[in-house]
Amino acid sequence: MATSEMETLLKSIDARVTTLEQRVEDVDGRLKNVDLRTERIEQILPTLATKEDLKAFATKEDLKAFATKDDFAELATRLEETRRETRELLADARRETRELFDDARREARVLFEDVRGDIRLLAEHVASWHDRKVQ
Repeated sequence: MATSEMETLLKSIDARVTTLEQRVEDVDGRLKNVDLRTERIEQILPTLATKEDLKAFATKEDLKAFATKDDFAELATRLEETRRETRELLADARRETRELFDDARREARVLFEDVRGDIRLLAEHVASWHDRKVQ
């Protein structure tokens, strides 16, 4: 084999070795990344709940006994209807109270005028009686 062929072969081998070294460095970097991730996972694992830990909490079956969003939506609708009815009843009660108060005021005025008339009659009677006695 000639020297130039050997040099070409060595350059080719050198290029392949360089490529392999780069791949090894890339794999090494990825392994370090995996190691870092694994360390983080190992730190988190002890804090995670196990199946045994979760048995103390309610299951989906247990939660079926409680109210759902649909139940609350229905209750909210019924509550709004009740509020509306209550507002209407209060408005009616206020209206009736005003009417009763106005009726009572009119009745009081009538009675006041009636008493005033009675007082006037008594005053006239006392005045005439007094005039007769003085004469």
